[in-house]
Amino acid sequence: MAEVWVATNLSDDGGRYALIRSDDLRHLKIVGDRPRLLAQVPGGEVSGWVALADSPEPRTRFSGVMDGSPPPPPLPDHFHLELAAALDAARLQAAKEGYSLIVRPVLDGAMWRWKTETYGAALGEWRALADVSAPRAAAS
Repeated sequence: MAEVWVATNLSDDGGRYALIRSDDLRHLKIVGDRPRLLAQVPGGEVSGWVALADSPEPRTRFSGVMDGSPPPPPLPDHFHLELAAALDAARLQAAKEGYSLIVRPVLDGAMWRWKTETYGAALGEWRALADVSAPRAAAS
């Protein structure tokens, strides 16, 4: 049976993430001044209110001065509703096509969205990102 999983983007975890089975999500809410998307997950190893997505760290007053980049946007007010819609679509797709999917938050330029992909596609993208950041870490 094909399942749908939700991947986190937690800023305090660096490049790490968690996968939570979408059927285990019970309640969703946006909280805080620097918005975070929380989901209630019952029982098991991961239980209680779990953070699924973080807004980026606010920049200092000098951020973007050198490179001219705009500050990253916080999570949208209705990002939890967008997740519910993305999960509905992913469940239909998984049932129709017969393979499991991952739904994850991504920041494309100045816009947050939920991206749905296969395990292989997600793993390939994460490996590519790790390969890009590894030379910088080695040079430091």
